[in-house]
Amino acid sequence: MPVFPYFPTPIYTNDAFGTKYYNDIQAELMDVYEKTEFEKLEGRPDTSHSTSPTAFANNILKQYKCKHFLEFLHQELKSYISTFGGNEPIMEYIIDSAWLTKTMKGEHALQHSHGSSDVSGVYYLQSNGKDGNLFFEDPNIPKVGNIIMDIACAQTNCELPLQQGLIHMWPGFMAHGTRHNETDHERLSVSFNIVFARRGLRVKENVDKSNQALVVRHPGWSKKQCY
Repeated sequence: MPVFPYFPTPIYTNDAFGTKYYNDIQAELMDVYEKTEFEKLEGRPDTSHSTSPTAFANNILKQYKCKHFLEFLHQELKSYISTFGGNEPIMEYIIDSAWLTKTMKGEHALQHSHGSSDVSGVYYLQSNGKDGNLFFEDPNIPKVGNIIMDIACAQTNCELPLQQGLIHMWPGFMAHGTRHNETDHERLSVSFNIVFARRGLRVKENVDKSNQALVVRHPGWSKKQCY
């Protein structure tokens, strides 16, 4: 009898290069980069990458009004959801946080996750394609010890290639990191977290409590509330 690989984890990848957004995105995000003073995250090793200040408690997309990237991100988010059967049931979402990351030679991002965010993602503002792949840990790893899962999950992580203009999105609970940048090239990226409106989580209330959050309401999506 056949074996069915149920319960996949959807990871989204697309390329801004060649779209109407690309040049404007690069220009506005490089402008943000020029204005940013980077810092090391407290408690991380010297080989850890640098981020824009107060990375996880800030939103550079709102702070610097990155309208071209926000429009691109909205379209990509719609594509992500529709790819695995979503029919656009989501009306409002918060870009809860967004920050710049700089990875120099010898640096990397330690494995981590973005907690309770519905979607986490990264956009590569500057990359030579060889400056440290993004990797994900198989979420089935906690089931290791079960013989079937040990066999089925022999490959415990996957890697995604880098490319300037590439965007990746994934469920926020997924553990991920980046390999060491072994080149002389400086990799720049924008990371972000998204939370959708749902019953018990009212977007407007969240925004009142968090001045970095950015609510997106778009006429291309239904305005029906999903509380």
